[in-house]
Amino acid sequence: MGRHPMGEGVDPNPRIVAEQAERERGVHAALARLSPKLRAVVVLRYFENLSYDDLAAVLQTSIGTIKSRLNRAHAALEGLLGAGAGAEG
Repeated sequence: MGRHPMGEGVDPNPRIVAEQAERERGVHAALARLSPKLRAVVVLRYFENLSYDDLAAVLQTSIGTIKSRLNRAHAALEGLLGAGAGAEG
């Protein structure tokens, strides 16, 4: 029997796949609406898995600024996506 083309742990149920794709499109659209500074910190933190120290070095700013930008980005994304968008359910 062949492996699922989307990898291990992926639900092959078409409804679930469609919901995941829609959620992904929503996240990408919301990220596009963030300011460049907020988008950069979110992408580097959550897509590139950089630590706060690495973020501060790459973005040439303080860790306090990184924390502030992430906090503002989280609030903006929550407003764009809805409070329950990040919750598993």
